[in-house]
Amino acid sequence: MKPCLAALLFICVAAPSFAQQPDSSRNRVVPQQDAPVAISSYNSAYSVASRYTSQGIEHNLRYTNTSKRPIIAIEFGLVSFSTFNDFVDRTYGTDRQIDKKFQDGSKDASGTWMARALNEHSHWTGVTWVNRVRFDNGEIWKADDRAIVEELKKIQADFDASVLAPDAWKKTTQP
Repeated sequence: MKPCLAALLFICVAAPSFAQQPDSSRNRVVPQQDAPVAISSYNSAYSVASRYTSQGIEHNLRYTNTSKRPIIAIEFGLVSFSTFNDFVDRTYGTDRQIDKKFQDGSKDASGTWMARALNEHSHWTGVTWVNRVRFDNGEIWKADDRAIVEELKKIQADFDASVLAPDAWKKTTQP
């Protein structure tokens, strides 16, 4: 009787914590050795609207300034794929309020971005990377687009890189 009770207790206590672990195959960070900011954790999920929250694809990141230089702004690339690895959406999340977060160049920071898409409910896999960084002296670091597209093609072999362009939304909304 005691072993059954112990097993039941383990299942009730441990099972919820196992379910909350982010699935690394569903939440991917593009490796970037030369980026001045490192993404330490990433989680994405479809969020249903409630009284206090918006509906959409929620992207949560934690990141660190690894450059030891003062940073003014960071832009993250955020891409979503469906259950069947079809492209769903892309957006860019920008953090411009980091002066206090990165004063000594070593603190962690975090951000959450909500993306709206036509078929957002089909979100399954999220991908993120550091897209651009602006330093306090005006210098702008930019990610290698080829490496980003190569990583995205591991999910969708025929991924169309043109959807990453800043004005890509115009192609789908204008005649």
